[in-house]
Amino acid sequence: MYQVIGVGDCNDTLSSMPQTSLPQLPHDVDNYILTDLTAWTKYRITVQAVNVVGLGQETSSDVIMRGAG
Repeated sequence: MYQVIGVGDCNDTLSSMPQTSLPQLPHDVDNYILTDLTAWTKYRITVQAVNVVGLGQETSSDVIMRGAG
């Protein structure tokens, strides 16, 4: 899933933006490309492994989509 957590050049922090879910990927897929993200916006991207035992621990990373040029 991913969530907008900041906008603008200073990336003012937002705390109540909705999360966007992503599809569960097949076991043989090892990458995923997010599309249609907005420039100069800070996102929190969270992933979680799933296997026959159950859900793994979630891990998150904050990234800023840089503008062109």
